[in-house]
Amino acid sequence: MADPLLKTVRDVVVIVAVSASSGFGLYASQEATATGTKAEYLYNFTKFIEWPEPAAPDEPFRLCVVNDDELRRAIEKTIEGESANGRLLLSLVPRTPQEAASCQVLFINRSDPDRAAKFIAATVDLPILTVGDAPQPPSLATDIEFVFEAQRLRFDVNLTGAERRGLKISSKLLRVARQVREVPK
Repeated sequence: MADPLLKTVRDVVVIVAVSASSGFGLYASQEATATGTKAEYLYNFTKFIEWPEPAAPDEPFRLCVVNDDELRRAIEKTIEGESANGRLLLSLVPRTPQEAASCQVLFINRSDPDRAAKFIAATVDLPILTVGDAPQPPSLATDIEFVFEAQRLRFDVNLTGAERRGLKISSKLLRVARQVREVPK
């Protein structure tokens, strides 16, 4: 008589093998992994960047997402019960560029380039870390851009843009960036 545990393990191995052989399953898995990794990066960025002091110290720290519901859901799971700079972390979806002014981190999915450009323009001089996917034209540039390199999610940093906003990025974060760009002032 076969060991029930061995049969269960064998069944799981077969299911995983069949799922992995399906292009859709692999693609869905890669997408979910990339989304989860972006959420983790966005949360961890809060640990290595200094923002100017808020007007109200008990004000929540807002991690905002524009045009990406899947990433918003992943962020909500990632930041549940967490804090940043001693402030409660909240997820927010700003409906307008003006609402984005209350964010500390703003991820902008550029699936709608016109809408993305409005959010970037409205926050250009505010102490908000803007994050997006690369590559993009200069008009849609953000402080941090996610890039895929050798099937790994990495990020580039626009140090000049972040400094112009009054943000101080830790050298620890800059060391793990794929590329750090500094535009002459």
